[in-house]
Amino acid sequence: MTRGRIPTQKLTVLLLKKSVESPLHAVRKPQSLVRVPLRNDAPYEGELWYSRPRTRTPQWKHFVEPVLELPLGELTTSSVSAVLFVKAKRRFFAFTFGYGRNILKPNCYERAFGLRVALNRIHHERLRSMDLRTYEDIMVTTRKQTSRSAELAAFGLDISRDLLRAVTGEPDDHAFAKRLTGADALTFTAQITAKNLGEKCVEILHAFRDNRYKQHFEWVDHLSEVKDPHIVNMLNKALVETLKKRDTEKLHLAPPEVIDWQSVEKFRIGGTRREQYDDLDIDEYMQALGSKIDEMTIEKLKSYQVSVRWTGSQDFQNKWSFFSCIVWETNFNGRLYALVEGRWFEIERNFANRVNSFIASLPAPDRPLPPARKNEREKEYNRRVSADSS
Repeated sequence: MTRGRIPTQKLTVLLLKKSVESPLHAVRKPQSLVRVPLRNDAPYEGELWYSRPRTRTPQWKHFVEPVLELPLGELTTSSVSAVLFVKAKRRFFAFTFGYGRNILKPNCYERAFGLRVALNRIHHERLRSMDLRTYEDIMVTTRKQTSRSAELAAFGLDISRDLLRAVTGEPDDHAFAKRLTGADALTFTAQITAKNLGEKCVEILHAFRDNRYKQHFEWVDHLSEVKDPHIVNMLNKALVETLKKRDTEKLHLAPPEVIDWQSVEKFRIGGTRREQYDDLDIDEYMQALGSKIDEMTIEKLKSYQVSVRWTGSQDFQNKWSFFSCIVWETNFNGRLYALVEGRWFEIERNFANRVNSFIASLPAPDRPLPPARKNEREKEYNRRVSADSS
């Protein structure tokens, strides 16, 4: 490395909600953490919280030893997680290291913060990856990647159904970052030191408040989050009643983020003690819950934790609230709403009207379409019908 050159760092940051007045209000189980204040001459306010390292024996050791000629002896692993809080423009930013995000309370940070920053700063022709959630009979989560930077059309989106969950790309200004990935958190790669984090937070906050994304990504607003507390309250009540009726026809569970299923060993879900699940199955969970479902409230749905035990680990890691794993669609007052990732969305009215107008403008067929043949694919059917009608 050239002397004097600022090193490149890959950092992940979350923006805490305005209601968070201090880092203490953002961390869970502060008694199990270590707090380290910043130096008096630090260029910004903040503090570091980290978990005490815990040493444990890897689970695979006990599995393989019965067939080994010699015992493996003492084998241990350990990990440390941390969060560096930085205050800028009267807002707190949380830079996470290791599993530092699990130190934070799940509802203390702004949702889709990183996504908004990324869309406002990524060049629309320099996209590399997109995480999408598609509304069908089930929630389909996909990650689309390109071999090199590409424009939006290369990802083949269906803007009538796809909800953009995360995006990766190259920003217009390389002084801001070399690469950005945005979801709830913002992950960026840039030449930066710890002393410059306060200035960087000001830049990031400005990008978060920008509306530049509407020039090329206006379609992300077609599914708008419901903010009216009365409507949210009514939808939450409808959800609880649906669960109490054990009506799961249009309701299922899904991780609120893309996960590596090969690394998942087991799940645990709050309310069922120490029951372990191979998958997030709503019917299996409700069966295990038994009569406790009759006492369900929205508060319990939000307080129950979904934990994951990763391959090679002995411990379950709290990942999400049960509420954030519920996927459900329902009609309320003539409008369609969907619960995804713990948030209620409504299909934007003007967009829905445009779609309905387009469908209504299509001419009616002059003759009925023939039935499909057994095991005939849609592509083959379209070709056959098109050939027969020509």
